[in-house]
Amino acid sequence: MLAERYRALHALLDRSLEMLQQAKKEHWAEVIQTGAQRQRLIEVFFEQPVAPGETDEVALVLRKILQANEEIEALAVNSRGGVSANIGSIQQGRRALLAYAENTGPDYGTAPSGQ
Repeated sequence: MLAERYRALHALLDRSLEMLQQAKKEHWAEVIQTGAQRQRLIEVFFEQPVAPGETDEVALVLRKILQANEEIEALAVNSRGGVSANIGSIQQGRRALLAYAENTGPDYGTAPSGQ
Protein backbone atom coordinates (compact mmCIF):
# COMPACT_ATOMS: atom_id res chain seq x y z
CA MET A 1 0.00 0.00 0.00
CA LEU A 2 1.39 3.37 -0.97
CA ALA A 3 2.25 5.62 1.97
CA GLU A 4 -0.22 8.29 0.83
CA ARG A 5 -3.10 5.79 0.54
CA TYR A 6 -2.17 4.30 3.89
CA ARG A 7 -2.25 7.74 5.55
CA ALA A 8 -5.59 8.56 3.89
CA LEU A 9 -7.08 5.25 5.05
CA HIS A 10 -5.93 5.77 8.61
CA ALA A 11 -7.22 9.35 8.56
CA LEU A 12 -10.68 7.79 8.11
CA LEU A 13 -10.14 5.70 11.21
CA ASP A 14 -8.79 8.68 13.14
CA ARG A 15 -11.92 10.68 12.29
CA SER A 16 -14.10 7.80 13.44
CA LEU A 17 -12.27 7.49 16.74
CA GLU A 18 -12.53 11.26 17.16
CA MET A 19 -16.28 10.98 16.61
CA LEU A 20 -16.47 8.26 19.25
CA GLN A 21 -14.65 10.40 21.80
CA GLN A 22 -16.96 13.33 21.01
CA ALA A 23 -19.99 11.06 21.42
CA LYS A 24 -18.74 9.85 24.80
CA LYS A 25 -18.66 13.51 25.87
CA GLU A 26 -22.12 14.04 24.29
CA HIS A 27 -20.74 16.70 21.96
CA TRP A 28 -23.25 15.78 19.27
CA ALA A 29 -22.78 18.82 17.06
CA GLU A 30 -19.07 17.98 16.87
CA VAL A 31 -19.88 14.33 16.08
CA ILE A 32 -22.00 15.44 13.14
CA GLN A 33 -19.39 17.93 11.93
CA THR A 34 -16.56 15.39 12.17
CA GLY A 35 -18.79 12.83 10.45
CA ALA A 36 -19.25 15.20 7.52
CA GLN A 37 -15.48 15.63 7.28
CA ARG A 38 -15.04 11.87 7.41
CA GLN A 39 -17.63 11.39 4.68
CA ARG A 40 -15.62 13.66 2.36
CA LEU A 41 -12.46 11.67 3.15
CA ILE A 42 -14.32 8.42 2.39
CA GLU A 43 -15.46 9.74 -0.96
CA VAL A 44 -11.94 10.86 -1.89
CA PHE A 45 -10.32 7.61 -0.74
CA PHE A 46 -12.72 5.41 -2.70
CA GLU A 47 -12.53 7.48 -5.90
CA GLN A 48 -9.59 5.18 -6.62
CA PRO A 49 -10.49 1.48 -6.56
CA VAL A 50 -8.99 -0.61 -3.81
CA ALA A 51 -5.98 -2.46 -5.21
CA PRO A 52 -5.56 -6.17 -4.50
CA GLY A 53 -2.60 -5.45 -2.22
CA GLU A 54 -4.71 -3.05 -0.15
CA THR A 55 -7.74 -5.23 0.57
CA ASP A 56 -6.58 -6.67 3.89
CA GLU A 57 -5.66 -3.29 5.38
CA VAL A 58 -8.78 -1.60 3.99
CA ALA A 59 -10.99 -4.37 5.37
CA LEU A 60 -9.36 -4.14 8.80
CA VAL A 61 -9.81 -0.37 8.98
CA LEU A 62 -13.41 -0.55 7.71
CA ARG A 63 -14.26 -3.09 10.41
CA LYS A 64 -12.81 -0.78 13.07
CA ILE A 65 -14.76 2.17 11.67
CA LEU A 66 -17.99 0.16 11.65
CA GLN A 67 -17.37 -0.89 15.26
CA ALA A 68 -16.86 2.76 16.25
CA ASN A 69 -20.09 3.65 14.42
CA GLU A 70 -22.00 1.02 16.39
CA GLU A 71 -20.71 2.48 19.64
CA ILE A 72 -21.59 6.02 18.54
CA GLU A 73 -25.11 4.94 17.60
CA ALA A 74 -25.59 3.24 20.97
CA LEU A 75 -24.37 6.34 22.79
CA ALA A 76 -26.69 8.52 20.73
CA VAL A 77 -29.71 6.34 21.46
CA ASN A 78 -28.96 6.38 25.17
CA SER A 79 -28.05 10.05 25.32
CA ARG A 80 -29.74 12.27 27.84
CA GLY A 81 -29.88 14.92 25.15
CA GLY A 82 -32.28 12.89 23.03
CA VAL A 83 -30.25 13.12 19.85
CA SER A 84 -31.90 10.18 18.13
CA ALA A 85 -32.84 12.44 15.22
CA ASN A 86 -29.14 12.92 14.47
CA ILE A 87 -28.48 9.20 14.32
CA GLY A 88 -29.56 9.27 10.69
CA SER A 89 -26.36 10.94 9.56
CA ILE A 90 -24.26 8.44 11.49
CA GLN A 91 -26.22 5.57 9.93
CA GLN A 92 -25.74 7.12 6.50
CA GLY A 93 -21.98 6.99 7.04
CA ARG A 94 -22.26 3.36 8.11
CA ARG A 95 -24.24 2.49 4.97
CA ALA A 96 -21.61 4.19 2.80
CA LEU A 97 -18.83 2.26 4.53
CA LEU A 98 -20.71 -1.01 4.08
CA ALA A 99 -21.15 -0.27 0.38
CA TYR A 100 -17.45 0.42 -0.01
CA ALA A 101 -16.58 -2.66 2.03
CA GLU A 102 -18.71 -4.85 -0.22
CA ASN A 103 -16.58 -3.74 -3.15
CA THR A 104 -13.22 -4.56 -1.57
CA GLY A 105 -13.55 -8.28 -2.11
CA PRO A 106 -14.96 -11.45 -0.60
CA ASP A 107 -15.57 -11.51 3.14
CA TYR A 108 -14.68 -7.83 3.52
CA GLY A 109 -18.24 -6.59 3.06
CA THR A 110 -19.55 -8.68 5.90
CA ALA A 111 -21.12 -6.39 8.44
CA PRO A 112 -20.54 -6.87 12.15
CA SER A 113 -23.39 -8.45 14.06
CA GLY A 114 -26.49 -6.35 14.36
CA GLN A 115 -26.18 -4.80 10.90
